[in-house]
Amino acid sequence: MEHLPEAVQNAIKEYQDLAQTRTDAVDKQAERIDELTQELEQEKAKLQRLMDETIANPTAENEKKEAQSRKKVGELELNLNGAQERKKRGGSLKQSEQREAAVKAVQVAKEASDEKFREGIDQKMQAIESAKMAYLHALADYKSFKKECENIVGETGRRTNENAIEQVGRARAAYHEPSWNYNGDKHADGVRYTVQEHEMNYALRTGDVIADGRVH
Repeated sequence: MEHLPEAVQNAIKEYQDLAQTRTDAVDKQAERIDELTQELEQEKAKLQRLMDETIANPTAENEKKEAQSRKKVGELELNLNGAQERKKRGGSLKQSEQREAAVKAVQVAKEASDEKFREGIDQKMQAIESAKMAYLHALADYKSFKKECENIVGETGRRTNENAIEQVGRARAAYHEPSWNYNGDKHADGVRYTVQEHEMNYALRTGDVIADGRVH
């Protein structure tokens, strides 16, 4: 994984910490909803029993107990409604604040990325330019070397008898001609000595080097 600048790592951590804090807050409300739901169900069941008792024995004491239970049911319903709204509100705040934190983190990352790019791009392009020139010079050097080898025999023939070259044979260098554009197999000259278009495209697309059919 790409090493991230410290400022970017800090921004990501702020995002993660905020997300965890908001998640914990929403989870607490969810737990409270479960508690209140269970308590409300129990109290409603209790109210049913008290109503039955009041029907069977309509005394002031039974009516008082029933009224107290009704009051508690109302309070629990109110509290449950509040917890549900808080959970919903917390979820909305979480999404909104996380979006803001994410934008902030990406903004910090973009600034760091752009600064790194500005500082390094000239060096990278210079390296490509130098590598191109080095490759072309290597080709030219090959041609010069080959010509020098051929000239040893040619010049000797010119200074003596050129017909002797036909008897002895031309310099080996004269027959050395790589198939620069042939890439039919991994040992082909074109694969070994020529930068193929697909190799260039692969390097630009992936950031890796492929040669001889293998990633290097």
